[in-house]
Amino acid sequence: MSNVGSRDRCAVCGKAVMSVLCSQCENVAYCGLEHQRSHWPEHKSLCSPYSIERTDTLGRYLVATRDIKPGEVILKEKPLVVGPRVDSFPICLACYRPLPIYQESRCSRCLVAPVCGVHCERQGAHSEPECILLREAVKEYPTLLSDQSQIVLPLRCLLKLRNSPTDSKWTSFLELESHEEKRRNTLIWRDHQLNIVEVLRDHGLLAPTEDADLVQRICGILDVNSFEVRGPPSKAGVTERLRGVYLRAALMAHDCVANTHLAVDDDFQMIVHASIPIPRGHPIYFNYTSAMQGTWDRQTHLREGKYFDCTCKRCSDPTELETHMSSIWCVRCHEGFVVSTNPIGTRSPLQESKQVKTASTNTDWECKTCQHRYRFSLIATTVSLARDLFCDVDKSDTRAMEALLRKLLRTFTPQHFVILEVKQALVAAYRDMIIRQPNPTRSVLNRKTELCQDMLPVIQVIEPGISRLKGIALYELQDSIVKLAIRDMEAGNTSKDLLVRLRGAEVSLREAVTQLLYEPTHSPEGQLARIAMQDLKRLRCNIQHVEKMMTENGRDHRKSSAATSGISKKRDGAGRGAGRTKK
Repeated sequence: MSNVGSRDRCAVCGKAVMSVLCSQCENVAYCGLEHQRSHWPEHKSLCSPYSIERTDTLGRYLVATRDIKPGEVILKEKPLVVGPRVDSFPICLACYRPLPIYQESRCSRCLVAPVCGVHCERQGAHSEPECILLREAVKEYPTLLSDQSQIVLPLRCLLKLRNSPTDSKWTSFLELESHEEKRRNTLIWRDHQLNIVEVLRDHGLLAPTEDADLVQRICGILDVNSFEVRGPPSKAGVTERLRGVYLRAALMAHDCVANTHLAVDDDFQMIVHASIPIPRGHPIYFNYTSAMQGTWDRQTHLREGKYFDCTCKRCSDPTELETHMSSIWCVRCHEGFVVSTNPIGTRSPLQESKQVKTASTNTDWECKTCQHRYRFSLIATTVSLARDLFCDVDKSDTRAMEALLRKLLRTFTPQHFVILEVKQALVAAYRDMIIRQPNPTRSVLNRKTELCQDMLPVIQVIEPGISRLKGIALYELQDSIVKLAIRDMEAGNTSKDLLVRLRGAEVSLREAVTQLLYEPTHSPEGQLARIAMQDLKRLRCNIQHVEKMMTENGRDHRKSSAATSGISKKRDGAGRGAGRTKK
């Protein structure tokens, strides 16, 4: 539904003279406050700082109807439907908590749906129509939904469309992009035909009147538009990734440098904040891929999963906005960055290994210093080998990972996405080591600090403004700095340098809190935000303690200097007197 209003006529009486503009959306005008108040019940559901526009290139997408400040809520939305991913482990189909693999319980009514117990089967997402259908259709295959979790979400959508054909929300669902014709007879189409359509049909879950193309269309809509969301934790603290469809959020356009920050709370409500200033008339962007991926992987994900080529500034720039996240060192001159001459046309190493022969896979790469050219196949093989090495290394063995990092740095630039992946793993390993060891070595703390400092400049570029990655990296950075500083404090060091380090850590920790406060309270990041706030209080106490000690030491030093000066004067006076007497 479009949120387009009239800014030159009153929304109630139609008068051309207007004096009041809705401050939230700046999209609807009124002749006075009285008409604004009377119109609010009707306008409330549509009042938002965006409108829905359409172009041939982007299809439907969201556009800011006013200037939006960082941190402002753009939209809050409950999911239309939630369910397990294609490769999901067994989960409760009512509350979505992971289930023990060998101790699954099933709904006592349909004997098919895996649930936590009776308390779950009578509430939550395992609906009555779903239960009845499963009870009547599936009789000899009680583990169907555990073994074939890929059918759950398409089945739920099919049931809703079957039982509520005139529901406006499900009408809107069918209007979402499915790229049905682009997918037809492709590998993913055939996979869905075999593992979803045929499974539904074989077990009586697909009505004779329902066309297989409808299921394929549903699968296309889910693949193109669903968001990955974190499910609730089990008693052991384990969570499973799920898929959810959000009708309005699905209309956000893509950019590899987003201007929004997304968070999903315990009830699966999605909250979209502006991460950076969004000018009026500017598209509202979300990054469909991972910001930490290189251009190859992002482009591959978008081509194969979303069916378009991204031409954003980051993808179009061979240096990826000067981060060089895909660049390698030139083996000819040993100084220059080797970059793609056609980054948007470059296929991934995986595609190259599958021998997907297109003009773009043969794109040359070129050294920016000596202009020596390299075939993409060589670059692809190099990255693939590096990934294999990283995959094989023990992620808990910091020595092995440091050795691998040194080896890879001879080929890859310090900010290459493969290098950043290794550095992220090293930070996690050092963090675990510090937790296990009550008294970690200074070298471990210093190394963790260096790694965080290496990653932050890249994160600032690829996720500007509000960023979950930035918040976590800043927290890990200050944690190591503070631990080193406290060790110096306990050793009696209260120098100015110590105070400078503590104040720098305070700046980082305060910024980490700012970034993480946008996270849901019970999420791991939200819990980290609470820990960070507690750490900030302790850090400020430590800073005050050092300042007090420095003040006292300064006072003692002045007294000592004054006393020493007095003694010196007396000695000088005595010396002069003795000299005169002698004379």
